[in-house]
Amino acid sequence: MTGIDVGIADLMALGPQEWRTFRDGYQAGYVDGIERGRQLADDEAGTLHREAYKVVQAMARLAPHDDRERRRRECQVDAAQRMVQAAEPWAREAS
Repeated sequence: MTGIDVGIADLMALGPQEWRTFRDGYQAGYVDGIERGRQLADDEAGTLHREAYKVVQAMARLAPHDDRERRRRECQVDAAQRMVQAAEPWAREAS
């Protein structure tokens, strides 16, 4: 029997002591893998949370949204568009 190259037939040929040894080793590796996976998941979640915290903090430093200022800008844009549309007939006559 060579480490990882264990087949089903090899496992069935194990004696009781060899089987317990194999099972204990397998279980220890399995549990260690689960613990390592959990640690990696926790690390990844921590990284994502830290990045989200940075975004939230940056957004908190932005000026608050002002509806009156937004409406004033919209009115300016509308007025500018009306002026351009009103000037268009003369622009066509000149060309």
